Order: sequence, then C-alpha cells, then structure tokens
Amino acid sequence: MQIRYGTGTSTGRVREQNEDSFTVIDCREKDFIVFAVADGMGGMDYGDLASATAIKILEDMGRGCDGFGKTINEVRESFRLLFSKINIEIINKSNDRESVAGMGTTMSLCCVDGNWINIGHIGDSRIYIMREGQIKQLTKDHSYVENLVDTGRITREQAKTHPDKNIITKALGLDMEVDSDYCREKLESGDRILLCSDGLTNELDDSEILKIIEDEKEPGEAVESLLAKANESGGRDNVTALLVFID
Repeated sequence: MQIRYGTGTSTGRVREQNEDSFTVIDCREKDFIVFAVADGMGGMDYGDLASATAIKILEDMGRGCDGFGKTINEVRESFRLLFSKINIEIINKSNDRESVAGMGTTMSLCCVDGNWINIGHIGDSRIYIMREGQIKQLTKDHSYVENLVDTGRITREQAKTHPDKNIITKALGLDMEVDSDYCREKLESGDRILLCSDGLTNELDDSEILKIIEDEKEPGEAVESLLAKANESGGRDNVTALLVFID
C-alpha cells in the first residue's frame, strides 16, 4: 500500500496561543509510520507544555524506528508503557513548578503497520476512518457529555451544544493511574485516516469533514481546507489535523 499524508495546525480565531502538538514518525523503511496529536489543557503555557511533553516522549521512544511490536499484545503493552511514561513526566513537571500545576493533555496516536492501524487514545481528540463514502469514529471521547450520551440522559444531537461539552474525564497528567484505550483496524486501499483535536470536531460535524476530504485529491490540500473551514465556522479553539491517504 502507498501512504500519503498531510498535517496542519492553527491557533484559531479566539485563542492567543496554540496548545496543540503533533508529530509524524516516518519509518517506512521498516514498514510503519506513527501519527499523533495532543491537545493540552491548563491555559496559557501550561497546556502547551503538557502536549509538547507528550509528543517529545513519543518521538524519543520512536527514535531509531524500533517500532511498537507486531502482535496485538506487544503493541498494546508498548502503548500502555508510553502513556504511563508521559503521564508520570507531566505530573512530575507539575509538582516541580507550582505555576503549571494541574496541566494535562489528551493524546491520540496511531501506528500504520503494514495492513493494520493500531490506535492508542486518551481524552477527546479523535481518530476517524473514511471508507466507501462513510466516516467512522475509531476513538471514544473521554468526556462528561459522552457519558451523558452513553447513559441515555441526552441525545447525540443535544451533546453538540451542551454547555459542559469541554469537560474531560480522562487525560494524561491528571491522575497517577492511566486508563487509555487501544484498538486495531484492518486497512484497505482507499481508506482515509484523520487524527484531529476537538477544535475541528467542535466546529464541523462528521458529514462536513467527510465531504471536504472526499473533494480533495491530496491530503495536504484537504488539511488546509479543514483548518480553513473550522476557522470560518468560528475558530473558537486551536485546530490540528493529520490526514493519511492509504492507496
């Protein structure tokens, strides 16, 4: 399979600083590529420091292209150790500097490994797959509003405008124990994979995201269009998108 990708980020139209971080670890010589996005929380420099810490630890771990393993159990354990290491580092930095106490970050990452995509996730940044004209969210938001939807107290439509939609129930740096998600998906030629922060999904619904991606032939151009449309729709948060074309 041929892999093409585009990346981009925007501060948006309201925030003064971009607290999103992202990376691509391209190890195609060893048949895998890692994509990740982290959305920091804490305000001012706090969120920026938390998300940057998460991405740096991931990049350090991926240096040399050693990979995350091949079997489900190997990859799951590698992701668990990664999230645990990031979590401890952010907590330690919070303890060392009172001014950044309470900072945290979401993190959604995927390793495209041969014909498979392995996903690790915590928070409300998202990973989608688009296939044959359909869009499917592969991650589950760790948020207060998502819990309300799961328990039937509000509808999915009501969740879009709920006043507490930005309350996160899980993130890196908040608790000593990390409870991240893992899943695996078989890839097919023609698939499109999107990683994004909630600055995108709070401004555009899934159908709008799908249409923009389907209308563009190059992943970089699609990312530019996604960021522009999110800003046109309000741009109330930082926006980051990583788009992968599997051909």
